[in-house]
Amino acid sequence: MPIAALLMLLGATTGPPPERATPPVFVTVNYGLTFRAPPGSYYCPLQPDWVGSDHGTVIFLDRPKMCDGAGGVSNYRGFLPVNVPRIEVFYAYALDPEDRLPPPKCVSAGRVVLFGAPRKLCVERHHGVSTYHVEADYRFDSTGTLEVTLVTDDRRRRGDLTMLRRFLSSVAACHSKTWHRERRRDGNFLANCPEGDWY
Repeated sequence: MPIAALLMLLGATTGPPPERATPPVFVTVNYGLTFRAPPGSYYCPLQPDWVGSDHGTVIFLDRPKMCDGAGGVSNYRGFLPVNVPRIEVFYAYALDPEDRLPPPKCVSAGRVVLFGAPRKLCVERHHGVSTYHVEADYRFDSTGTLEVTLVTDDRRRRGDLTMLRRFLSSVAACHSKTWHRERRRDGNFLANCPEGDWY
């Protein structure tokens, strides 16, 4: 019997797992961040032997035709087709202002609310595909930076922008350590991170 057929009979996989429905609540305790995934969305799971660092995820708004593993950081997911509508989420510890690159040129697409404050939404358009980008720093047990990118097409753009605003309203910083709790500027403590999944 061929090895591939034997592996299939044993329930083993030789490649990355197929796409799955996103769990409703995403949580990273490493970066004190949580959000609610859009209903009916998908993600490409990390391969079982994946080793790398936690820096985000990709949420697909339409089912990808193929998942193709991930790189050394969790937000670099392989998938096809390359223009599948999606939300890309990247987070990291914030750099000091003097260590940051100048911000890229922004073509404004209005403003959205993220972490309770209005933020500039930037857009790039190429061949019917629009890429919207928003970013903000936030405080958890440290200082983090979050970048959210929506990739959509002309047919879906209006609905996906409405969905993006709803998604951003669910994004929140949360307390992720037991030995210290960060006091916010308003004098209150951060809420504990909710029960959820990291994917």
